[in-house]
Amino acid sequence: MTASRWRGVSVLVTGGRGFIGSHLVDRLAQQGARVTSLDLCQRWPVPDGADDVRGDLADPEVAGRVIVGQEVVFHLAARLSHRGSMTDPWGDLRDNTMATLALAEAARRQESPPRIIATSTRQIYGRPDRLPVDEDHALRPPDVNGIHKLAAEQYLRLYGHVYGLQAVSLRLTNIYGPRIALHEGDFGVVSALLRRALGGQEMVLHDDGRQVRDFTYVDDVVDALLLAADADALVGQTVNLGCGTAYSLRDLAEAIVAIAPVPCRFQPESAAAAAIAIGDYVSDPSRLIEATGWQPKVTLADGIARTLAWARDGGRA
Repeated sequence: MTASRWRGVSVLVTGGRGFIGSHLVDRLAQQGARVTSLDLCQRWPVPDGADDVRGDLADPEVAGRVIVGQEVVFHLAARLSHRGSMTDPWGDLRDNTMATLALAEAARRQESPPRIIATSTRQIYGRPDRLPVDEDHALRPPDVNGIHKLAAEQYLRLYGHVYGLQAVSLRLTNIYGPRIALHEGDFGVVSALLRRALGGQEMVLHDDGRQVRDFTYVDDVVDALLLAADADALVGQTVNLGCGTAYSLRDLAEAIVAIAPVPCRFQPESAAAAAIAIGDYVSDPSRLIEATGWQPKVTLADGIARTLAWARDGGRA
């Protein structure tokens, strides 16, 4: 995709100061877009020339204000913790489902509604019946977060059918890279293992560490989001966004240990975590690839090396 494609285009990124959103805002700004970042937090700075709005997307007044004049919306604002959603379901409902509904309502009221590219989660599938998982797989969300993200997808689909809103939902897998949250909260296995390795502590893997995952580097995700915005064939669709390669948790640990040598220990998964665990997961991104030509470029070993280099350099933006 050429920089000229985005030059002068008005783009809103919800969650624009978050992990993935901040990378997307940077890329769009570099390519000449008129970018507005909406976020409640102030984790990562926005680049010069981008508008920085602090606000709650679930507030209809905020949603209605920031949507005006936008041509494309990348909707990344979300609450991500699966275990956290079980202890605070109301907060998860607000930040995932209600925020998406507020965005859809605001968008459909515009004279020229923007195209919406929304991120969702592979957790919606639950424990897979087969690998790799394609979009025809049964949907069995194992936790509150998955239910709310599925509801958000359905709101966008409904608003497309009833009001003609152009929207695409992308179900993401385990995303990692520079700016990943390392020092707070429950943000997945990559964050947890990197945090311990950087602190010189032993890494802890559940059971035998042979569970497989689909790890996708953040730059590859940004590429896919930008391509999806131009893919007319994806309008009204929900597709997988994952590298499609099966890596075991042992593979992940070995990639980290090769650069940050620390011991590794195996232990049974806690009852609370096991109750909402999905087991092995590998994404089938064929529909995304067919519609956009997207291909992931960064291997796990290279991506982990880049992420650790960033962290050791002080974790700066």
